[in-house]
Amino acid sequence: MPRSMCPACGATLAPHELIPVLSYLFQKGACTRCGTKIGVGYPIIEIISGALAAVFFYAHGFSFPFFHAFSLSGVFLAVALVDLRHRIIPNAFVVVGLLSALTLAPQVAGINLEKSVLGALIGGGSFALIRLVYRWLRAREGMGAGDVKLSILIGAALGFEGWLRAVMLGSIGGVLAGLYLIRAGRAKTDSHLPYGTYLALAAITLQLWQVFA
Repeated sequence: MPRSMCPACGATLAPHELIPVLSYLFQKGACTRCGTKIGVGYPIIEIISGALAAVFFYAHGFSFPFFHAFSLSGVFLAVALVDLRHRIIPNAFVVVGLLSALTLAPQVAGINLEKSVLGALIGGGSFALIRLVYRWLRAREGMGAGDVKLSILIGAALGFEGWLRAVMLGSIGGVLAGLYLIRAGRAKTDSHLPYGTYLALAAITLQLWQVFA
């Protein structure tokens, strides 16, 4: 895997330039080589990731459930951002998430390997069927293959009941966001919205709900 680098000039980043949040502050939000501004989104995501780690550590301590929850929330967060910006869900994200979900599921209260596998099969099968039926009826794609893969991951991570809640919550979030964008003149009724973003954020919300409920 290549080392982290500046997207503008391609310079490889040194270890001291990879410290979450602090590196951004010390470098005054810019690359030390070419001076290109670094998006404020980077430290914001680092802060969110740190907050998620703190919440799950508070709930589970240094344990398998902590690694299960935090690793999956990190994958969901990455999926939400990449799908929002690039309209894709990388296979690598899904594979890493599935490995975490399936290997750690037996160590997590409320979900075991059987429930994890069942959730993955129902989640993936349901979305695959919806995708095929829509394409057959409308002769065009209505759901990306990435959404099907993400549905598999959410089912494996949260089980069938958690998957169902995530689909409902993500759908509501997507509809509300779409209505807002249309009203603001930033989208049309036939615009494509990154459904994976809302699904992933819904999954994180449900993870947090399990902590505070």
